[in-house]
Amino acid sequence: MKTISINHIVIDESNDVTLFCSLSVDGVFKDIYLSLSLLSLDRILMKRGEGGKMMIEVISEEFMYSVVHPIIIEVPEFLGLPLLIDVPADKIWHNKNADVYFFQEN
Repeated sequence: MKTISINHIVIDESNDVTLFCSLSVDGVFKDIYLSLSLLSLDRILMKRGEGGKMMIEVISEEFMYSVVHPIIIEVPEFLGLPLLIDVPADKIWHNKNADVYFFQEN
């Protein structure tokens, strides 16, 4: 498992998600972009407990009321601090050319 610290959630028109977060890479926390599907984010947040469920509610409200895309959610604004989440290390891969990390469930 790898622990990520989510600071911002960005959801574009196609419902692709980019997390602006920190990830422990070789024992050092590094600021990264983590790309994943909205469904994957929902599954991860559901496992996180109250903080995750609160973020699902915030995302739902943004979908209902936001007229601007992309939707940008500042996690500390709602939770008071970044949200820590554990994700399977074998599901994250790094595209070094684009310097973006991807989460792949399947």
